[in-house]
Amino acid sequence: MLLLIYVLIVTYFVFISMSYAWLESIRWSLDAYYYSTKPKDSQKLASNITIQVAFMMNGVIGILMTMFLKFHIKLALSNKTTIENLEMKGNPY
Repeated sequence: MLLLIYVLIVTYFVFISMSYAWLESIRWSLDAYYYSTKPKDSQKLASNITIQVAFMMNGVIGILMTMFLKFHIKLALSNKTTIENLEMKGNPY
């Protein structure tokens, strides 16, 4: 469970530290392709799409890992293992 907490700390840190780059990439994309105030650059577009996809994937992973930690904390507080939890539900493991 400690490794899971470390993964969450890193995920949250990357999410927070990437938020400014993500906002800037959204701003550039809107300026270049919606408002047409900046020149269109294919290299800049590729790097901005990479930033946006990485930011969204990190957010999804952060949400899923948070739910996973919540599940493990619930198991630890009830003093059960994953197999015992599945047996209680009647699902084969």
